[in-house]
Amino acid sequence: MNMNRNFVKGFVLTLALTAVTAGTVSAQDLQGKFNLPLQTRWALANLPAGNYSFEVTATQGGQHVVIVRSKAKGGPAVIIPLGATEPSRRTNKSALVCVRQGSILIVRALELGYFGETTYFRMPRGTRVYAQQRSGQSLTLVAEAPELIERVVVTTFQK
Repeated sequence: MNMNRNFVKGFVLTLALTAVTAGTVSAQDLQGKFNLPLQTRWALANLPAGNYSFEVTATQGGQHVVIVRSKAKGGPAVIIPLGATEPSRRTNKSALVCVRQGSILIVRALELGYFGETTYFRMPRGTRVYAQQRSGQSLTLVAEAPELIERVVVTTFQK
């Protein structure tokens, strides 16, 4: 009986997570382009400065991803899983929201103003924007580093 309950709980949790990450944008293929002014870290990818195109699409398994391709010959192409998506204010502007650390940008979110959605991405492993102190079982925020937020303009269009 407990195994059935655990299975049902796991199934419901999986459905809930799927619903959270499968917003309106993911229901349709979306394309766009942007220009990175600096070297950029996006999830596990390191992208040099330059012009890029991207596509938000679903894989055969149903997971939604961003496919980023450099427009430079021989440039990188990466596939990045979509993070949590939430509604945002509808505008006619879209942007990559980045944290600037020295001469490197780190992508935190993709704002798609036309669709009224923002998708968040994980910070790359090893990136620290605040200091924590472990006391027993909990973490306490000790200090927060100042963040320079930079917005990279994104032009979007539907397939």
